[in-house]
Amino acid sequence: MHKHLILIFTLCALDCVAADQEYYRQFLSVVDTNLAVPHVFRSPLLTDTSNTNPKLTNSTVSLKKVTASGEIAGVKLGMTMDEVVSVWGKPLQVRWLYGDGAPCFLFGGVDLAFKGNQVEKVHIFDRTFLSQEGLGYRSKVEDWTRVLGEPTQRIDRTASLYDMLYDAGQATFRLVVTVRGRIDDLYMERPVSGTQPKE
Repeated sequence: MHKHLILIFTLCALDCVAADQEYYRQFLSVVDTNLAVPHVFRSPLLTDTSNTNPKLTNSTVSLKKVTASGEIAGVKLGMTMDEVVSVWGKPLQVRWLYGDGAPCFLFGGVDLAFKGNQVEKVHIFDRTFLSQEGLGYRSKVEDWTRVLGEPTQRIDRTASLYDMLYDAGQATFRLVVTVRGRIDDLYMERPVSGTQPKE
């Protein structure tokens, strides 16, 4: 009797693990990971073209909490593809080899870059985004430093762009800033281990 219970428990556990990785298995079956050129996948197995709602609700996103927790609107750095899909649904598009060469899920106003099967970076590209603190793309650098303090690091990218990095706990919040003091891009990513800017 005892052996049967152990066998039943083991089979149930394996079934749960298999169900938890269903989306990722579909991803691997559709996406040719040997593909050496950028590509956009729109297979209904991987995407939902009706999932157009913005994923970030302005009034509920606190940047201080985001950097401390590594979580934004229910998606946390390190989550698997299946965990992301369970929170936000299937993405509008799956991109392969864009940016830094990682698979990328495109949602309304946000994209997620993966390293293997884990969220590595969140890119907020919705230019109307405004955090709970009142910060967004239209905010001046002085506003960001007033709310978040001086950055942990400043990294010059080019003659016209630099990064302001805020390391706090589970995430690094990265602002890409023009020399004119305008915000060019917003990212939440795994804590920075070196000083080289990531693209």
